[in-house]
Amino acid sequence: MSDATEPQAAGAPRDARPIKLACRNVWKLFFIIMGLSGSGKSTLVRCMSRLVEPSHGKVEFEGKDLLKISDAALIELRRHRMGMVFQNFALLPHLNVLDN
Repeated sequence: MSDATEPQAAGAPRDARPIKLACRNVWKLFFIIMGLSGSGKSTLVRCMSRLVEPSHGKVEFEGKDLLKISDAALIELRRHRMGMVFQNFALLPHLNVLDN
């Protein structure tokens, strides 16, 4: 991520804090994002996975600009190259544990 800022409602009182995060030459590693409550951990992960789009900046993964790839490519990327554990499990009630 480069100079990414979280999306905010117009007139929101919070200061936009640019995020700069670079992880290069890493292969099959797990990353843990830790911080105080309200420090932006969830926002960071949402921007990295493009569950929300940053209002400014760039998000790249494996050399691809995630803000420019197609929806199909994004689905494929999330399915096979990214993993997320949500605070609330967000399980689909009609699927079994394995399919979720």
